[in-house]
Amino acid sequence: MSVKRQMLGRPAFPRELAERIAAKADAMARKFEERAIEEMVSEAKRALGRGEGEAQIIKEMGL
Repeated sequence: MSVKRQMLGRPAFPRELAERIAAKADAMARKFEERAIEEMVSEAKRALGRGEGEAQIIKEMGL
């Protein structure tokens, strides 16, 4: 426990709880990333199917 925490009278945040929160957040971020990639690829394929060029798709998607 740090001196500052002791002075404030607050206990240190439980390490196991912090680790579990970090692991859950990591899993959530990975899932979000997978979904985002799938959606972006799908949108790019639709745009290509409409005849849009690669440069235009890159610009529109902010890549």
